[in-house]
Amino acid sequence: MPLGASLVGTMAGGTATGATALVFGILLLVIVVVAEVTRRVFRPVVGASDAAPGVEAVARMAGFLQFGTAVVAIFVPLAAALYLVVTVTWTLVQRVVLRRRFPLGPVAG
Repeated sequence: MPLGASLVGTMAGGTATGATALVFGILLLVIVVVAEVTRRVFRPVVGASDAAPGVEAVARMAGFLQFGTAVVAIFVPLAAALYLVVTVTWTLVQRVVLRRRFPLGPVAG
């Protein structure tokens, strides 16, 4: 499969094969799993003390924005999709390591 092929491009051109679906399926699955782990582990804590209206809704929406990477991966070439997989996975590992090394303390307010 050429690195310049995209999932949407191969489907629109009628050249999609089982291998194309398998490769992009695995990449999309990895991106979605990493996004879900990131969303669950690094969910912002919104307490009752937050007086601004809509803070909880914004925090909920921000959690789902991470899945936008999977949508982008459908349209970009395979090389860019591979880059996205490596980037989101690296970012998750980096955040976990940094959070263990430098835990967040109570926020002064």
